Amino acid sequence: MSKKDKKSSGPGKIQRTAKRLILPLVIAALSIAFLKWLLSPTSTVGESIPIQGRDHIKVGVSHAPYNSNPPTSGPHYEEPVAAGVYSTEYADENLLHSLEHGYVIISYNCAVKESKSGSLGPVTELAGKVLAHGETEATASSQASPSAIIRDEDCHRLEDDLKSLAEKIKVWKLIVTPRKNLDVRIALTSWGRIDKFNGMAGSRIERFIKLYRDQGPEKTPN
Repeated sequence: MSKKDKKSSGPGKIQRTAKRLILPLVIAALSIAFLKWLLSPTSTVGESIPIQGRDHIKVGVSHAPYNSNPPTSGPHYEEPVAAGVYSTEYADENLLHSLEHGYVIISYNCAVKESKSGSLGPVTELAGKVLAHGETEATASSQASPSAIIRDEDCHRLEDDLKSLAEKIKVWKLIVTPRKNLDVRIALTSWGRIDKFNGMAGSRIERFIKLYRDQGPEKTPN
């Protein structure tokens, strides 16, 4: 056997082959670990909110204030809201019944300016200060600077994005609805859980829905 043959078939070749195999194996192992983390129930998103009960009440009956905005549990009406993308608001008491059935609700407020930092938009901040002194929300909005008020086309874009996302992941046990008193641009709610932010984040929304849709205390087909 020549020196060249020995070099190509000796320990050096084995080491080179091993090196070529190690990198793909490491990448595969890291990919599997990431997928396990992604699908793990412990890799949660959002915030857990204390449960306030699930009593059914008659329309108009007063009850204790809810402990989050939007609410994630508590007394609610007997009539739930069906899955869908809506342009008008429903009462919290109706929406809560849907959450009890395992729905996820995407609430949005176009009056809050989109912010990558996650802080509240200037319209909402001003409205909060003015409302604290007993003035109306309309007055508060009118006093905000024109640059702070979101343009109509931006709101239409947000609504279109949310509608497209809902259709992509199937509008089953899913509600998209505007919410005038929401203090952020987008809020995701399921039974006992909430996630709030100020920018369109499709992957974040999809992950929340994947984790918490159909996880309510009352199991229903729709």
